[in-house]
Amino acid sequence: KKQWKNGEFGGCYLFFGAETYLIREYESALTKAILPDGTEMMNHDIFEEKRATAAAIIDAAETLPFLNDRRLVTIRNSELFQKSGRKEDIERMKEYLADLPESVCLLFVEDKVEKTSALYKAVAKQGQAVEFKKPTEKDLGIWVKKICKENCIQMSDGVLGLFLQTVDHDMENIQRELLKLIDYKGEEKEIKAEDIRAVCTISLEARVF
Repeated sequence: KKQWKNGEFGGCYLFFGAETYLIREYESALTKAILPDGTEMMNHDIFEEKRATAAAIIDAAETLPFLNDRRLVTIRNSELFQKSGRKEDIERMKEYLADLPESVCLLFVEDKVEKTSALYKAVAKQGQAVEFKKPTEKDLGIWVKKICKENCIQMSDGVLGLFLQTVDHDMENIQRELLKLIDYKGEEKEIKAEDIRAVCTISLEARVF
């Protein structure tokens, strides 16, 4: 993100992994960094699944940007990063990545990726392949504390532990449950254990425990 704020962009990126919340956050951040307000309509192409052919992607990438430094081409779930994928498209994309024009940025967002596939290796060499793994409980705790601070509300370490034991560890769900708590507290400045028991949706794992 620091690179993007300084206007430093790779020619291609691959975002994949189990934590879809972070993938969406970084996809949004990259899109906003490359395409300032008012430039999106003419400079952003999106291809999904079977529409993501090498011919379509390259055709969009070769189109010059309009009143902007770069075009952004977003490709979702193309299956081009699996060894069983479309071999001709994979080979053509691999060759194209070796000589990408500076006027374009390609962003691949994939559910399934094989790190030994030819296109994965090509993106890792020419740009950046980023895996978004599920964060540890320690990382989640730091993130929750950060959101609390931004909303001027406190949560002790003990209450934080109870919160993380209670809710499902999907980041989107954690954010939703935390914002429910913050709304519930209103003008009060501290979240307590009884608030979590009153408001939060208990995860299946917590119910079993």
